[in-house]
Amino acid sequence: MALGGVTLNPITKRYVQTVTLTNNSAATLSGPISLVLNALTAGVTLWNASGTTNLMLPAGSSYINAATNLAPGQSIALQLQFTNSGNVAFSYSPRVLAGPDQHQPVGVAQHLDGRHHGVDVLLARRAAGEDQQA
Repeated sequence: MALGGVTLNPITKRYVQTVTLTNNSAATLSGPISLVLNALTAGVTLWNASGTTNLMLPAGSSYINAATNLAPGQSIALQLQFTNSGNVAFSYSPRVLAGPDQHQPVGVAQHLDGRHHGVDVLLARRAAGEDQQA
């Protein structure tokens, strides 16, 4: 996962970030691919969210879907758009869920304040039937 810098679009007044997801495993990840933003700073909203989590904890986290499969080595770029009327520094802990049964999570944490601060990436694959919390 590669997280781009956050910029302010002067026309829309929304903050924009591109997140590139790459399948580093030897198996195809079945779609949909969902990028979940856990613990998004209060007052900041993912403007182009596909919805919010209900069954996957923590409930109420915004997510964006890509209706695609990812073959080994394949990447997909997602553009996130945030509303942030207070123009406050914000953060979130992104998590990727793949497949209709959501059994292949990837978790990443990043602090955002308009600059890229570094990323700690954890790639984990879970077998069917394992605990679903990431």
